[in-house]
Amino acid sequence: MKLKSLGSSNVALIYVALIGASLTIILFFIIREWEQKNILTQFNVDASDRVRAIENAIQDNNSALLAIGSFYEASRSVERKEFHDFTRGIFTAHPDILEFRWLQRVKDSELQD
Repeated sequence: MKLKSLGSSNVALIYVALIGASLTIILFFIIREWEQKNILTQFNVDASDRVRAIENAIQDNNSALLAIGSFYEASRSVERKEFHDFTRGIFTAHPDILEFRWLQRVKDSELQD
């Protein structure tokens, strides 16, 4: 009788171990999938935030170019000092813009061959 109860307790122990191992493996895959989805979601949120920040910076800097265009349209002529004075304020407001250059307009008739 002792041998029979010893054998049945071993079988029960093996069943418990197999069930425990199976549940562990199943939970591992479920949790891994959940974590991967969370990582991907967080990556997409972070990437979208960076893209939005870059788009906003480009749009903001584009407004500086539009302001210079409006300055030229509102003036009959723009001299170097006027251009320098106007753009100085732009550089203060837009520290990521490094430089604008004033170049004197040369008409085709003024060009030398």
